[in-house]
Amino acid sequence: AREILHGHLFVFYWGQHYGGGEAYIVAALFALFGQSRLTLGLTPVLLDAIAALLLWRIGRRLFDPRIAVLAVLLFWVWPEVFLYLSTFEYGFRLLTLVCGLAVLLFALRLAESRSTRLRDWSGCGFFLGLGWWCSPEIVYYAAPALIWLVYRAIRRRVRPRLTGVALSVAMAVLGALPWLAVNVGHGYP
Repeated sequence: AREILHGHLFVFYWGQHYGGGEAYIVAALFALFGQSRLTLGLTPVLLDAIAALLLWRIGRRLFDPRIAVLAVLLFWVWPEVFLYLSTFEYGFRLLTLVCGLAVLLFALRLAESRSTRLRDWSGCGFFLGLGWWCSPEIVYYAAPALIWLVYRAIRRRVRPRLTGVALSVAMAVLGALPWLAVNVGHGYP
């Protein structure tokens, strides 16, 4: 994050060929609040709060609103190891979590909507691509989201609009652009 503030842009976690994105959030917080251990710890807390909000929105779509609140409360306090790790900056996993939950939320919105909205296609694709840049672990969210979308389309006997699918693919490429640029230029390490 300090190097980013000095104009040295990195796509991945130092010494790795994966794990990107989160350092830019840390750099933005450093620019706003100064460089300190406290500021460094704000990133995982902020991302954890965003993940809780997304989980609540997903829960409201799938269950009763009270169940959604209970799910968020459990997410915040259990398991203990996650509570501990959610206050330390490790580089990419919490941003992957946020992207994955956003993909799930957009997929649920697309699956329940009678008329598919381009902003939902766009959001789903962008967070899928951004999540891919962060970590291939985004597959844990993307696979069930895709399966659900296909299942709902078959069950409702509706084909997704080609415009929406094309926009989603284009936004996924945009989100994954840092990953794509480095890998295309360096033989896909």
